[in-house]
Formats: sequence, C-alpha cells, structure tokens
Amino acid sequence: MGKTQIALEFAHRHLRQFGIVWWLYCEDDQQFTASMRKLGDALHLTFDKDCSSEDMIRKVTNCIETQKYENWLLVADNVVDHAILKKLPQMGGCLLLTTQLVNHPVWVEVQVELRRLATKEVQSLFFLVACDNDMRALKLTCLL
Repeated sequence: MGKTQIALEFAHRHLRQFGIVWWLYCEDDQQFTASMRKLGDALHLTFDKDCSSEDMIRKVTNCIETQKYENWLLVADNVVDHAILKKLPQMGGCLLLTTQLVNHPVWVEVQVELRRLATKEVQSLFFLVACDNDMRALKLTCLL
C-alpha cells in the first residue's frame, strides 16, 4: 500500500466533510495542467481560447482560494517538481500531497513520512479495510 492508496482512502473516508474533493495528477506539468483545467470546468469557469496554461491555473487557484469553496480537499498526487507546489492553492481548504520531494514550502503544516510496511502490517491493514476473512486476507497479501 503506497502513498496514493492512502490518500485515496483518506479522501474516500472524509468525502462528506468537504464541499469539493478533487484529484490532481501531478507527475508532470502536462498532467497537472490537464487536472487543473478539468477542475476549472467542474467549477464552471470559462477560459478564453487564447488563455495560457499559467493564466488558467491562476484563475482556478484564485477561484478555489477566494470563492464560496471554503471547504475543499485537493489531492495533489505524485508531485515531482517544486514548481508545481508553487501553483497549488494555499488557503481556504485542505491540500493533501503525495510526493517524494523534501524541503516543502513553509505553508505545508503537517508532513507524514511513510515507511515500508512489514508483511504482517500489510495483512492487518488489508484485513481491517477490505476483508471479512482472515484467511482470504492472508492469501491476498501473500500475492502482493
């Protein structure tokens, strides 16, 4: 179970606590831009045909930070570039990052380092979250 799966589980468990929950793919600038464009579309924002990617991202970020969307969760998955961190909304809601980057900006309030789980821990977690049968959990996790 990795960072992405933990973030997905968190978002799923806390879905009702947020007015907006959105997944941002951040492995590269192209994926991030496409994710922000889809978020802007979902927020019913309009963009001129000649709107640059940077302007579009600023418009979406500004909307999220300043409009009626006070209770939001954005999951920025697999952030690999500090430049993307600078483009993310920084106030008005919750931002969950999955990344292997170090030296996060000062606005990152809580950082949780994940270590590799031992097989027994994986089995226990898998059983707790997904299974109703000890033996089935054991068989499934042995395949991982």
